[in-house]
Amino acid sequence: MRAPDAATADALATVLGVLDWEEARALVGTLPGVGVRVVLGDGRADTAGDW
Repeated sequence: MRAPDAATADALATVLGVLDWEEARALVGTLPGVGVRVVLGDGRADTAGDW
């Protein structure tokens, strides 16, 4: 998780944790200065936003 500040990163990590990856990716793509890297269930890594 990359965000402009720690509080934003914490809040987004909580929200993204309950979304499926496609929904999370779409949300992160709308937020300037936010990026995320995840390891998917099959072991592949993926990123979204300003990673």
